[in-house]
Amino acid sequence: MTARFCAIVGWAVCFGLFPSSAKAIVLADSVADWQASLLDDGIVSQDELNWQYGYISNYTGMNGMYFGWHESFFFWDAASGIKISWPSGQIPPSETWGEGGDTTGSRPPMSWSDGCYAWADGVANQYAATRCWTSDYTGPVRISGKVGRYFDRSVVTGYDVVFQVMVNAATLMDPALYSLTIVSTDTVLHEFTIDNVSLQAGDKVFFLVNATNWNASNSYMKLAVTISEAAPDPFGDLDLDRGVSLRDFALFENHWRQTGCLPDSWCGGADLNRDGVVDTGDLQAMTAHWAQKTYLPTDYNHDRYVNLQDLSMFQQQWLRSDCYTNAWCQDMDKNRDGIVNLFDFAAMTTDWLQCTDPGPPCNY
Repeated sequence: MTARFCAIVGWAVCFGLFPSSAKAIVLADSVADWQASLLDDGIVSQDELNWQYGYISNYTGMNGMYFGWHESFFFWDAASGIKISWPSGQIPPSETWGEGGDTTGSRPPMSWSDGCYAWADGVANQYAATRCWTSDYTGPVRISGKVGRYFDRSVVTGYDVVFQVMVNAATLMDPALYSLTIVSTDTVLHEFTIDNVSLQAGDKVFFLVNATNWNASNSYMKLAVTISEAAPDPFGDLDLDRGVSLRDFALFENHWRQTGCLPDSWCGGADLNRDGVVDTGDLQAMTAHWAQKTYLPTDYNHDRYVNLQDLSMFQQQWLRSDCYTNAWCQDMDKNRDGIVNLFDFAAMTTDWLQCTDPGPPCNY
């Protein structure tokens, strides 16, 4: 049956040469949320749609070191008549967030709808222009977006910068989920994707743009980010064993070309893109996730079974208190409070002896 099915739809389609058309729920979109905030009341306010605009620093300016988040307090719009620092001959955005600003003008804005301006970096001080999103969601997410030079280098030449994505950063030196150095000669608009980032409600996701040396002049950067809910299981996992395999393909084949798929079952789950029909769009989604597997949150050794082996790995991190700088203690600090303790053990008891594979060692 499978061979005949592949002959009908094409072997290239069967072996997954097309991208997925399935959609995930978008939790945050930096550009769309900025525009929505503006349309709401004519001003982009701090904390609207969970976004903040400002910078983080480890320097007080008075020979003291600390790490802190500083919301920029100066929202600027073109109607104010105040001049902002913007490259000559280029059209500035209509609204920005920036540090400072008065009747004589302001520093370059740190944030606007689709960009950020890097701050200076050095041995004694370090600043990172940032926007920050506070999660009201608990679960795995995908963080994706684009970052690169805002202006053509023939018009504006900036300095080297580094772009970083961090969660609940305690210092600028904390490990980043994603880091990219963009040198002054780099003209590429870089796309990035970070999959399966575990978030708790209240977690802060920082998007940092920082100069790599003492000078940040003219380092205007384009930035657009999206945070989407990650599906708990791969698209195409029709038998709900947390993996996409031939068993799912056989179930999919049973619904091929079926129409009238409704939300009560979406044709046995085979209508993956929810358009009412099981066709090549759904097949592309399945093949794009072919052979993918997901694991229970506390299946630390990824053998598809939460048992004593996982408990042994958990015990090795027990009461460890440096999880902020240690990738959440190998993801065992589930509630992201910096320490592996009973709160995290409770997550394991929820998954205890659960199995996500119908073969050995589960045998069900």
